[in-house]
Amino acid sequence: LMVVGFGEKGALTDFEAFALKGNLDFRKASAVADMLVWYSKEAGIPKLAKVTRKRVMDAAEDVKTAFDMLDMLECGCVSPFDRCYPSCFFAFGYQASCYPSPVSVCKGNVDLLLKIRLSMVVSQAFSENDESLTEGIIQGLKDIGALPLIPVTNFMCRKLVRHCMNCGIIPVLLLPGGLDGFLLDADNPYADILCDVMEADGLLVTVNPPGVKQSKPVVIKTLLHVAGFSPNVITYYTLSEGQSDTMFESAIANKMQVFVPDNLVSSGTCLSQNPVSKRKDVVYLKQGFKICGLLR
Repeated sequence: LMVVGFGEKGALTDFEAFALKGNLDFRKASAVADMLVWYSKEAGIPKLAKVTRKRVMDAAEDVKTAFDMLDMLECGCVSPFDRCYPSCFFAFGYQASCYPSPVSVCKGNVDLLLKIRLSMVVSQAFSENDESLTEGIIQGLKDIGALPLIPVTNFMCRKLVRHCMNCGIIPVLLLPGGLDGFLLDADNPYADILCDVMEADGLLVTVNPPGVKQSKPVVIKTLLHVAGFSPNVITYYTLSEGQSDTMFESAIANKMQVFVPDNLVSSGTCLSQNPVSKRKDVVYLKQGFKICGLLR
């Protein structure tokens, strides 16, 4: 419904009633086209009336191509109607900072989505000094039967994934771009950790359909959706008041809990040569601090 520009409350109920009345098969794009024409007249929505049968059929063909690719890669989709769809996406609403992901494309054990309690985002500031804190956090997650989500957006992620696996916990990997770009590329720089996670009955997930290539806008979109997979986010970089960052803004705007290692503040970050002042909207973690008690 969002794709065709219609998101009024109650629309799904009305569509379902119309489908039952007309005995329509919604797996057929032509039925969807008929439904949109009818509904535009009933609800007086000119925008829907402009959705022609050809446009619907073309869109259906694109969807079929995408699902054929998913079948080939043995991937599946998780929608808001599935029990393992991340509940935090429902908290997003429709704010300017980030829209909820309509579906997540997954390969592996989708039930692991229910165990994610913390998203971990790393940058070049992820250094040797963070190892003891990181291992403590990972062990804490393991103790409560929870998992971390790691967005694979830079080479520091490989090190963090190794930390997790060395501690006996298999993280869920969030990939920018479509899964086909990662799984079909023989020269993929993350092939080793992808294979290790898959061999350990783990999970790869993306908010992008097949055919989407990794780019700066796609990486930004991925980071915007990080908070949707868990109510908590830990970032291995921080910002002083007034600095802008898409992931910070998305998480805080949607009332997610944000953690930052305290030593990054005292030593400065890759974003500044000087120590960064503490923000009031994040929780700062010290070495040896047990995170479990803070997790929602």
